Amino acid sequence: EELPIPILTIGSLVASSQTTLNARLEAGGRLTGSDRLGAGGSYHTNIVPKKMFQKQLLEGVRALCLSVYAPAAFEHRVRNFIATYGSRAAVRRPAPHQVQVNSWHGSVPKVLAARGQEERNLYRRLIHLLQIKPREVVGAVLWEMVRYAQVRHMYDAAELAA
Repeated sequence: EELPIPILTIGSLVASSQTTLNARLEAGGRLTGSDRLGAGGSYHTNIVPKKMFQKQLLEGVRALCLSVYAPAAFEHRVRNFIATYGSRAAVRRPAPHQVQVNSWHGSVPKVLAARGQEERNLYRRLIHLLQIKPREVVGAVLWEMVRYAQVRHMYDAAELAA
């Protein structure tokens, strides 16, 4: 949680064909399905775990994903990102300014607002914070918010949050 990295990649290990891992697991009868899981593959694996049921593993990955992308956890990482962005040299704080949301970021408020009050408040708090940050920080954070909305959309599509 303390990392200043807003977007994290989480996924289950997949034993790709033509690897020694794949050969070893196949010899042990511990492969299932395909190694070509594609988009949404974060929540699937072709490996049969040795010391737990596959369902337990996937439920653990699901719980981790939902925890990491809970609005409060994402906001915490964004705030850490903002705090460490750029050089640590003393930089004059800019005057408060209106945060300009361009076409790339334009749908984010609507998308997050549709997710509910928690994410609507997340957006409002971050936009308020950005009003006193340099414009390059604003652009970087708005891009991370677009990516956050994409991740949440992918979770919905995979019925991860259900």
